[in-house]
Amino acid sequence: MIALGESVLVTGLTPAENDHLTAATVAAFTVAFLGSMAMWWVYFDRTGEPPVAVRPTP
Repeated sequence: MIALGESVLVTGLTPAENDHLTAATVAAFTVAFLGSMAMWWVYFDRTGEPPVAVRPTP
């Protein structure tokens, strides 16, 4: 949980401290941000379905 929060902070602070933004920097920021959000989504996703091992067999 702490590692996920720190990844979001580092992802946001790195471009904020850089005065010279290029297309490559913006693309790298976008990929890093989307990757961090995907990790948060996987960690916090609660769909309400039971795990596969608990489902009854057909």
